[in-house]
Order: sequence, then C-alpha cells, then structure tokens
Amino acid sequence: MDQSQATADAGRLADAHERLEAVRDLLAALWQRNQVVVLSDHMNAYHEAMETVLTDRPGLLGRPDGAAALSEWVGGA
Repeated sequence: MDQSQATADAGRLADAHERLEAVRDLLAALWQRNQVVVLSDHMNAYHEAMETVLTDRPGLLGRPDGAAALSEWVGGA
C-alpha cells in the first residue's frame, strides 16, 4: 500500500489504481480459497462492472435506447 501511496503522490493515479487492484485480487483469491465471502466481494463485482461500463460501453448512453441497453447489460453482468 505504501508503494501505491507513493505512486499516487507522484501523480501516477492509474498506476496506483492498478497496484491496489492487484492487492484486492490477491485478497479475493485468498478468501475464495478459504470459502469466505465478504462485502468486498460484492463491491469488487460492482467495481468491475462499472469499469467495463466506463471503458467499453460509454457509447451506449449516446444512443436513444442506450439507458435501457446499459441497464440490461449491467443486470446480466
């Protein structure tokens, strides 16, 4: 986490974000291996879907049916 803070302080926010996500993924794998479900699991699933929306599907909102299409995709994600 100290490396992520230093990276963020240096203005490299995307790199810090990636580093923290790697930590999150390691913790999630540990919990899954031990059959532990925590709130973070659900938040991580939401976060992953929202990142996909922001990077892969932003054009949906510009379409007349965009809100409905986006809602349908998120609901099935």
